[in-house]
This record gives sequence, structure tokens and C-alpha cells, in this order.
Amino acid sequence: KGSSPQWMNSVFSHIIPRLNSIGETKVNSDGQMYSGAEGVAANMLLKVVSKLLLPHGIHHGSDFSQKTPTYLLNNPLKRHELLEAFAAAFFPRLAVPVGYEIEERSGSIVYISSDGQKIQQLASKEMGKTAAILLRTLLIQSADHLLNVSNDEKNKLHEKNSVLLLQMSFVLPMYLVSWEGRLPFESGQVLASFIAIVRQWSEYSGETLSDDSTMLTKKALDDLCLGLRFTLEALYVADMRTPSIFERLPEQVQKLCVGLVGLLKCPSETLGKYLSNICSKSFAPHRVLKNAPEDAVVISNTMANYVMEVMHSLRKTIPMALYLTFLVDSCGIKYATCIPTSQQRTMSEDGETATDPVSESVFSYDRAIGQLCRFLTNSCDEASTKVLPMILPILQKWLSGTSASTGDAIKQLVQARAAISILAAFTWDEVLSCNSIQKESDFIAPRFLKLDEKNDQLLIDGIMDQFEISARLWSMERGDYIDDLMVQQQYLARLLGPITVLLRYRGGMFGHFAGAICKRVVQHSQDPPQQDEVNPSVKGVTGQEGAPCKKINAVEVHLKALLQVLKSKEPASIVDLVRNSDELPSILMSGTKVIQKAVSGGHLAHLGSKLLHQAKLCKP
Repeated sequence: KGSSPQWMNSVFSHIIPRLNSIGETKVNSDGQMYSGAEGVAANMLLKVVSKLLLPHGIHHGSDFSQKTPTYLLNNPLKRHELLEAFAAAFFPRLAVPVGYEIEERSGSIVYISSDGQKIQQLASKEMGKTAAILLRTLLIQSADHLLNVSNDEKNKLHEKNSVLLLQMSFVLPMYLVSWEGRLPFESGQVLASFIAIVRQWSEYSGETLSDDSTMLTKKALDDLCLGLRFTLEALYVADMRTPSIFERLPEQVQKLCVGLVGLLKCPSETLGKYLSNICSKSFAPHRVLKNAPEDAVVISNTMANYVMEVMHSLRKTIPMALYLTFLVDSCGIKYATCIPTSQQRTMSEDGETATDPVSESVFSYDRAIGQLCRFLTNSCDEASTKVLPMILPILQKWLSGTSASTGDAIKQLVQARAAISILAAFTWDEVLSCNSIQKESDFIAPRFLKLDEKNDQLLIDGIMDQFEISARLWSMERGDYIDDLMVQQQYLARLLGPITVLLRYRGGMFGHFAGAICKRVVQHSQDPPQQDEVNPSVKGVTGQEGAPCKKINAVEVHLKALLQVLKSKEPASIVDLVRNSDELPSILMSGTKVIQKAVSGGHLAHLGSKLLHQAKLCKP
């Protein structure tokens, strides 16, 4: 309880100058910097420091209700002096991070200019790891009572110790970056200590700092947590060939990183770009990442979903435009592309050969698109009138891409499917919110954002182009004609899912759709018959320029698509839509008669007859 014994004072006197020598940077004969104490001796020195700074027991009061930690170094002034020497050696104060502007205050408590290169050298050594773990232990022990009022009014040691620990904490991100994911356990420990500190900050953040006994500690805590928003960005820097530190860490540690982002709130635009890039690599099939090595490091889909969930929870702390940009970029649509069929066959996740890899590539982004739709429709109240107009230019770009002659069929189909799925998601959300499923009209709600005539036509053209690109896709897989009727039917059923929702619930959409198919069928039926040929554009799908291909007639895809649409079930039944309309029965009958006449006498005559029969079943 009293003063420390003489031998402890001797130990203390021995340690202080040696800690100071660690902080002194020297230059050897080769011009390289080194510290005054190195290797095993410095590491052992830190272990002695930990014995002196950390409590070694608990003293119970007379009634056992009061618990007081006991220390080998009993003198609190000497413990503070030792903590200062430890901080100066391993955690000197840093300059203000780029991007963080200190508000009108009388200077920062946490930041000051220091040598970052020396810190990186210390962090990469064994003694740096030991120092970081010691600081982490001190932070965990102190986190819950950082803001307690000091009992020592004369020296205010509790406040001084708290401020000093916060100053030291800001150097820890440099240790994380220097480790580069090689020390996952230690990285997780450091991140856990940050979380413990930020939770204390979250309880009062946003409040005006009053002139009370804890004002200095609160100011230091404020500086630290606001600065962490920027210093931790270095963990997420990556490109297509080099993974970020975040991606190299185990998933349990990744969760700590993302959880810390959520606690700090208000992520910067730069951090949003880094995170969206990381998520997009996860959602994109590994085989389509350009210039990526075969063993590319990506986070799991589960972790990517968690990142999006956390960013979704923070959407009110960042500009809506930034949040929407993050969502769109995270889905990985920009990486959609075609690759050689042979590569697709050998890269399935379960190690087995895919039955139809080319067509499956069209739906390989469905999970990401589904997540994107969910977050977009839940971004705010009345998302169809607030959010949809903001992302409409992107959807228009994706839809118009189907008419471009890029030769990249997969990219065109994926982007068009994403645009149509997003519009269908907003439509379905509006249907549910308006309880319109049982209504007899296809007009769902006056307040729903109606596309103008030009954009309506763009939407219909995009749907028609999807059918024609699909016909081209089926004809180009290494020259093999996909003649399995079940494969075609399943492919069209998946492709038509979001399209049918739009046809059922958007006012007037089905009439335009039926008219467009009729027009396309008549147009193609007048084209000269196609022969098997060497098609140079095949390279966009198979990666083999000049591969022989047997062209499938696009009319067949149009007819099968319309036939499946007419057979759709609730809650998107087109039959009910037609029967409850005054105009659609005549539009459908006249259109199917024109189609039957156009294909009569050819190999698709049976489809024309089936289509006419199905149209008759839709009559009231």
C-alpha cells in the first residue's frame, strides 16, 4: 500500500534511460537508422515494463465491496512517468491525418509532428508487436473509466493517464499497416481495443464540450475517434492484383474492421470507394476479374453482405449520392464480361464442370443484383420517388448498352438484367406498399414514378434486345447449338422473372411489349435465311476468334418468351391482366394472328399456333 520498496525503485531507475534510448534514432556506418536498444534486450525490457504498468492483484476493502488494483510499482507518479517514457519510445504523437480538419479549437491534444518512418521500423519488429499488445491491454483496462473524474485533484493523474493513452492509441493504425495482415491475432486485439474506446465516445459524441473535469479527456477522445475515420483507410487500399490488408485478414478480424467503421460513422468518400471495390471483387466471379492472378484474394459473399449492411445502417450519416454510388459500385456489374468457355468449365466453385457455363454467366450476378435491389428499395421512405430518379441515368446507360455492337454478350445481358431487376424491385415494392396485388387494373399508384415515353421505349427495346442477344449467345458457344429445350426453357424463365413483374404492374407496359415482339418477328421473318458461318464476333463470347457457329433464329426466342409470359402465374399473372382489360385482348389477338401468319410455312409454325391458342385462352 505504501511506497515501492528500494529494489523496485532501482528497477525503475534502470528502465527509464533504456526506454529513452529506444526512442533515440541513430545512424550506422551504412547510413541506415536504428534504435538505441534492439532485439531480445528491448523485448525483455518491455516485459518488465508491463509488469510495472499492469496491476498484479486486487485489494479488497474491509467490507469487500471496494476493489482496488495493486501494482508492483506503487507510486502513481512514477507509473505515469514510466508510461510517458513508454509512449515516447513506441507511440510518439503524429501529425494531423489528411482529410481531418480540426475545428476551431486551441490546437489538437492528440496530434503533433513526429517521425512516421521510425514508427514503421519499430512496428515491424518483435518489440513493436510486444509494445502494441501492452498498449492494447492498457486500453482495454481503461476504456470503461476513461471519462471518470480524477480523485487526485492536485496532480489529476487519472486525466493525464487517460489523455496519454488516447495519444498513444492514434499511432496504432500505423502498426496495423506495417504488419500488412501478417499478425492477424495481434491485429484483432488492436481493433478490439479501438472498439472499446469508440463505444465510450459514441455515448457523448455530438455534445458540446463543457468546461468540466473531464473536458480534456473528451477533447482527446474526440480528436482520436474523428481521426481514426481517416487513418484506418489505409487498411482498405487495393487494386486488381494486390489485395488490401483488410482482405488478407481472417474473417473474424474483418468483422472487427467493419464493426469499427460502423461505430465511427460518417465514412469518407474515399473509404466508400475502397469498400465498394472490395465488395465488387467478391460478388464478381473470380474468372472475370481482369488482370487478376489465379489465387486472387477476395472476401466472402457473407462478409461483402455484412459490409453492405453496415454501410446501409450508416446511410443517414453520409450524402445519399455517396451511398447510392457505393451500392451500385459494390455489386460488381462493371466487371461483367465474357471469357473463354473452356475457362468457365474448369472454374466452377464445387470443382465440377458446369452443364451450361455460358448461359449461367448471365445469372452469375443475381445474388449481387438482389442485394442491390434490397438496399435501394429500403434506402428511405418513398424510395421510388426519391431514390429511383437519382439512379435512373445509370439504369438508362445499362439498358442502352444492349444496342451497342461490343460483342460482349454477357456484359450486355448482365447490365440490362440489373437495370430491369432494379425497376422491377421498385415496382414490386410499390405494389406491396399500396396493397395493389388484388386490384383489377394494371395501374398501381398515382405517386409511383412514371417513366416518360422515351424511357418507356428504351425499356421495351432493352427487353427485346435481351432476347436477340440470348439467341446470339446460344449460337456461339464453341459452335455448338444449344438444342436442349429444357435448358432454353429454364434460361428464359429466369430471364423473364423481373420482366414479367414490369409487364404485369406497370401501366400499359404489356401492350407495348406485345406490339414490339410482333414487330420484331415480322421484321426478322422478312430477313434472308441464315447459314452456318464463321462469325468473327464470336470472340466476345468464346474467346476463340473465327469459331464456327450455327445461328439460331431470333424469332424463335421471341416466340418462346411471349409464350412463357402468357403462362406466368400469380402474383404476376398476365392472363388476369389481359382478362381485366378492355384493350389488351384485342391487342394480343391481333398481334398473335400477325405472328402466326409471319411464321406459317416455316419450322416455327408450330410455335405460332401455340401462341395463338394461348392468346385465345386469355380472352374474357
